[in-house]
Amino acid sequence: MTGLSDSSSAQRSGSPLAQHLPLREEVKSVPPPNAAPGRVLFVSGPSESPAARPLAIAGHEVCDCRSLRALCFQLKYQQPDAIFVEAHAIGPIDQALRIIRGRHSSVPVVLLTDDPNPGLNPIRLGYYSAQSHPVDGEHLMVVAAHAVAHHRMLKRIHQLEVEAAGSGFGGIHGVSAFARRVFRKLQAFAMADVHVLLQGEVGTGKALAARAIHDHSARARGPFIALACERLSDLAFSAEALVGAPVNPPGMRSQGALDDADRGTLFLENIESLSAKLQAQLGQALSEGTPSDFRLIASTSANLQDLATQGRLRPELLNHLSQSQLFMLPLRSRPVDIPAIAQAMLDATTKEQNKPRISLAHDAADALQLHRFSRNGNELQEVLGTALLRCTGMTLRAASLPATIQVPALIGSDLAHPASQPPDSGSHRRHVLFELLSQRPMKIRDLERCAIEATLQRTGDNVTQAMRELGIGRTTLYRKLKKYGRR
Repeated sequence: MTGLSDSSSAQRSGSPLAQHLPLREEVKSVPPPNAAPGRVLFVSGPSESPAARPLAIAGHEVCDCRSLRALCFQLKYQQPDAIFVEAHAIGPIDQALRIIRGRHSSVPVVLLTDDPNPGLNPIRLGYYSAQSHPVDGEHLMVVAAHAVAHHRMLKRIHQLEVEAAGSGFGGIHGVSAFARRVFRKLQAFAMADVHVLLQGEVGTGKALAARAIHDHSARARGPFIALACERLSDLAFSAEALVGAPVNPPGMRSQGALDDADRGTLFLENIESLSAKLQAQLGQALSEGTPSDFRLIASTSANLQDLATQGRLRPELLNHLSQSQLFMLPLRSRPVDIPAIAQAMLDATTKEQNKPRISLAHDAADALQLHRFSRNGNELQEVLGTALLRCTGMTLRAASLPATIQVPALIGSDLAHPASQPPDSGSHRRHVLFELLSQRPMKIRDLERCAIEATLQRTGDNVTQAMRELGIGRTTLYRKLKKYGRR
């Protein structure tokens, strides 16, 4: 200790000894290697903050939010890489953080405060970092670079975990050869920045595919605007730029939905329902260009070529969309993908409800694969929702599925769906059941369970009516329901 203090005093006094001692260098934080600028939200409050200028100088795309409404709007349509918040800009110190975490759970949030020594309290609340005013601009640039790199690293780690688990691409799941081709095409569309047309039946995952293209593209930091064409009014698109109106009404943006999708993606669901006026405006925007830079992704379950031949779809709009197309197969054409999709839906539902993870049993997966889903993913989601209400353990078994799913698994897919429906008579139904059992035997337990499940399905879980139709007492029915895991 004595030698150190002597050396320090010698350096300060300028003695000859100081000429032979190494000077202590200040350790400065440096930005991460190959740091790229990102999209930054700056919650400054009513007045502009001078701390936003260094971020803009560093090349970050800074969006200033001066009110709670502006912050909520940006969080809804933007995917920021980092957020800087002035303390008490829109309320208490934790209010902005709660609002941000309600929309984005992993984006780094940096607090700018007048407290010269904020300590660890902001970090305990969930802030990425806390900086005191006056903020050094160069140091703020370094903090922003690290925050952006941290967020991108978290996203990349999550993506690698999903791929390593065989979960597909961007929330789309599947193990079939078709699914792998879809993943490759979606990746190619994301990198090419082209307009895309997604075709397929209702519930085949077209909206998920559109979101996956956006999230893995260079426009991922921009907004993703999803619109259902059947609900759009004729004022949804631009007024001034496309139809030549000299002045827009007060408070109306000049580009409408196209302006909202600037530097992002515009997803039009069921584009065959787009009105003729909006088709003309959209086609002109894609042909001649507008001040808004957006990518168009459209989905349809109809044949657009036939609609164009009938004059219900403008040819120039079809030309823009026909360059990059992807057809999504229904679930009945790729049953091997159903277990992976069902498990992903179960995980999402249990996570949303803050419940423990429930795994899909093999018998339930086999039963789902035998069912012909007419509404694809929408119907599968409803089936799993009903099954979760009946599930009592950590594994979802076939006994928890509706009777319409259980019967094909028990007596065979072909026998459960006869080509012609039998007349509504008891003798005919008994004859058909006898023919089915003669071709494929069934245990009494399974036959009894099918009868109970089918009756409850038909009566809407009305126990009194089911008891009368089955010809058994209430106590007996409840005992059998408990036996088969229904109660």
